[in-house]
Amino acid sequence: MLARWIKTPLINTNKINSRLDFVEFCINNKTILMNIRKVLSTIPDLERSVSRILIKKCGPRDVRSVLIALLGFQSINQICQDNITLKNLGINDQRISSLINRLTNAIVENPPLLVREGGFIQKGYDKQLDEYLSLLNNAEYYIRKMQNEYSAMTGIPSL
Repeated sequence: MLARWIKTPLINTNKINSRLDFVEFCINNKTILMNIRKVLSTIPDLERSVSRILIKKCGPRDVRSVLIALLGFQSINQICQDNITLKNLGINDQRISSLINRLTNAIVENPPLLVREGGFIQKGYDKQLDEYLSLLNNAEYYIRKMQNEYSAMTGIPSL
Protein backbone atom coordinates (compact mmCIF):
# COMPACT_ATOMS: atom_id res chain seq x y z
CA MET A 1 0.00 0.00 0.00
CA LEU A 2 2.85 2.35 0.85
CA ALA A 3 4.44 1.68 -2.55
CA ARG A 4 1.11 2.41 -4.25
CA TRP A 5 0.73 5.65 -2.29
CA ILE A 6 4.22 6.74 -3.31
CA LYS A 7 3.64 5.86 -6.97
CA THR A 8 0.24 7.55 -7.10
CA PRO A 9 0.12 10.35 -4.52
CA LEU A 10 -3.12 12.06 -3.64
CA ILE A 11 -3.94 15.33 -5.40
CA ASN A 12 -7.26 16.04 -3.70
CA THR A 13 -6.67 18.47 -0.81
CA ASN A 14 -9.56 17.08 1.27
CA LYS A 15 -8.23 13.53 1.01
CA ILE A 16 -4.70 14.68 1.85
CA ASN A 17 -5.96 16.55 4.91
CA SER A 18 -8.08 13.58 5.96
CA ARG A 19 -5.04 11.30 5.78
CA LEU A 20 -2.94 13.82 7.72
CA ASP A 21 -5.68 14.11 10.36
CA PHE A 22 -5.62 10.35 10.75
CA VAL A 23 -1.82 10.35 11.13
CA GLU A 24 -2.08 13.12 13.71
CA PHE A 25 -4.76 11.16 15.57
CA CYS A 26 -2.51 8.09 15.69
CA ILE A 27 0.43 10.16 16.97
CA ASN A 28 -1.72 11.68 19.71
CA ASN A 29 -3.38 8.39 20.72
CA LYS A 30 -0.51 6.05 21.42
CA THR A 31 -2.65 3.48 23.25
CA ILE A 32 -4.96 2.95 20.30
CA LEU A 33 -2.00 2.84 17.92
CA MET A 34 -0.25 0.34 20.19
CA ASN A 35 -3.37 -1.86 20.30
CA ILE A 36 -3.68 -1.81 16.51
CA ARG A 37 0.03 -2.62 16.10
CA LYS A 38 -0.29 -5.48 18.57
CA VAL A 39 -3.12 -7.00 16.51
CA LEU A 40 -1.29 -6.38 13.23
CA SER A 41 1.75 -8.25 14.55
CA THR A 42 -0.37 -11.41 14.88
CA ILE A 43 -1.72 -11.29 11.34
CA PRO A 44 0.04 -13.61 8.88
CA ASP A 45 0.84 -12.66 5.29
CA LEU A 46 -2.71 -12.56 3.95
CA GLU A 47 -1.71 -11.53 0.44
CA ARG A 48 0.54 -14.60 0.12
CA SER A 49 -2.11 -16.99 1.41
CA VAL A 50 -4.86 -15.58 -0.80
CA SER A 51 -2.53 -15.68 -3.83
CA ARG A 52 -1.76 -19.36 -3.15
CA ILE A 53 -5.48 -20.09 -2.81
CA LEU A 54 -6.29 -18.30 -6.07
CA ILE A 55 -3.68 -20.24 -8.05
CA LYS A 56 -4.79 -23.48 -6.38
CA LYS A 57 -1.38 -24.10 -4.77
CA CYS A 58 -2.59 -23.73 -1.21
CA GLY A 59 -2.52 -25.99 1.76
CA PRO A 60 -4.66 -26.16 4.87
CA ARG A 61 -2.36 -23.70 6.65
CA ASP A 62 -3.04 -21.07 3.99
CA VAL A 63 -6.77 -21.36 4.71
CA ARG A 64 -6.06 -21.15 8.43
CA SER A 65 -3.92 -18.04 7.78
CA VAL A 66 -6.87 -16.37 6.09
CA LEU A 67 -8.98 -17.14 9.15
CA ILE A 68 -6.35 -15.72 11.52
CA ALA A 69 -6.07 -12.58 9.37
CA LEU A 70 -9.85 -12.13 9.32
CA LEU A 71 -9.97 -12.48 13.10
CA GLY A 72 -7.24 -9.85 13.37
CA PHE A 73 -9.08 -7.49 11.06
CA GLN A 74 -12.22 -8.04 13.11
CA SER A 75 -10.28 -7.01 16.23
CA ILE A 76 -8.96 -3.88 14.51
CA ASN A 77 -12.46 -3.14 13.30
CA GLN A 78 -13.70 -3.35 16.90
CA ILE A 79 -10.98 -0.92 18.01
CA CYS A 80 -12.17 1.49 15.30
CA GLN A 81 -15.84 1.03 16.21
CA ASP A 82 -15.07 1.79 19.87
CA ASN A 83 -13.51 5.15 19.02
CA ILE A 84 -15.60 8.09 17.77
CA THR A 85 -12.81 9.46 15.56
CA LEU A 86 -12.06 6.08 13.94
CA LYS A 87 -15.66 4.86 13.76
CA ASN A 88 -16.00 5.82 10.08
CA LEU A 89 -13.00 3.58 9.28
CA GLY A 90 -14.69 0.50 10.68
CA ILE A 91 -16.36 -2.06 8.47
CA ASN A 92 -19.66 -3.50 9.61
CA ASP A 93 -20.05 -6.45 7.26
CA GLN A 94 -21.91 -9.60 8.25
CA ARG A 95 -20.29 -11.53 5.38
CA ILE A 96 -16.91 -11.31 7.12
CA SER A 97 -18.40 -12.65 10.37
CA SER A 98 -20.13 -15.40 8.43
CA LEU A 99 -16.87 -16.41 6.73
CA ILE A 100 -15.04 -16.37 10.06
CA ASN A 101 -17.68 -18.66 11.59
CA ARG A 102 -17.58 -21.00 8.62
CA LEU A 103 -13.78 -21.27 8.60
CA THR A 104 -13.65 -21.65 12.39
CA ASN A 105 -16.08 -24.57 12.18
CA ALA A 106 -14.30 -26.13 9.19
CA ILE A 107 -10.55 -25.96 9.83
CA VAL A 108 -8.74 -27.54 12.80
CA GLU A 109 -6.60 -25.28 14.96
CA ASN A 110 -3.27 -26.77 13.86
CA PRO A 111 -3.73 -28.03 10.30
CA PRO A 112 -1.06 -30.01 8.47
CA LEU A 113 1.10 -28.38 5.82
CA LEU A 114 -0.25 -30.43 2.92
CA VAL A 115 -3.77 -31.46 1.92
CA ARG A 116 -2.66 -35.04 1.27
CA GLU A 117 -1.79 -35.41 4.96
CA GLY A 118 -5.51 -35.07 5.78
CA GLY A 119 -7.00 -34.33 9.17
CA PHE A 120 -7.53 -30.60 8.62
CA ILE A 121 -11.35 -30.58 8.58
CA GLN A 122 -12.99 -30.48 12.01
CA LYS A 123 -15.04 -33.47 13.04
CA GLY A 124 -18.72 -32.63 12.84
CA TYR A 125 -18.32 -30.12 10.02
CA ASP A 126 -19.59 -32.50 7.33
CA LYS A 127 -21.50 -35.67 8.23
CA GLN A 128 -20.61 -37.50 5.03
CA LEU A 129 -16.90 -36.74 5.45
CA ASP A 130 -17.07 -37.96 9.05
CA GLU A 131 -18.68 -41.16 7.82
CA TYR A 132 -15.94 -41.71 5.22
CA LEU A 133 -13.22 -41.02 7.78
CA SER A 134 -14.84 -43.47 10.17
CA LEU A 135 -14.83 -46.12 7.43
CA LEU A 136 -11.19 -45.37 6.64
CA ASN A 137 -10.02 -45.37 10.25
CA ASN A 138 -12.11 -48.35 11.37
CA ALA A 139 -11.95 -50.53 8.25
CA GLU A 140 -10.94 -53.68 10.13
CA TYR A 141 -13.87 -53.31 12.52
CA TYR A 142 -16.36 -52.93 9.65
CA ILE A 143 -14.87 -55.90 7.80
CA ARG A 144 -15.13 -58.08 10.93
CA LYS A 145 -18.67 -56.89 11.47
CA MET A 146 -19.65 -57.72 7.88
CA GLN A 147 -17.89 -61.07 8.17
CA ASN A 148 -19.90 -61.93 11.29
CA GLU A 149 -23.16 -60.83 9.64
CA TYR A 150 -22.50 -62.89 6.50
CA SER A 151 -21.41 -65.89 8.58
CA ALA A 152 -24.66 -65.69 10.50
CA MET A 153 -26.71 -65.28 7.27
CA THR A 154 -25.04 -68.15 5.39
CA GLY A 155 -24.38 -70.44 8.31
CA ILE A 156 -20.70 -70.68 7.29
CA PRO A 157 -18.61 -69.95 10.37
CA SER A 158 -15.24 -69.49 8.60
CA LEU A 159 -15.73 -66.87 5.90
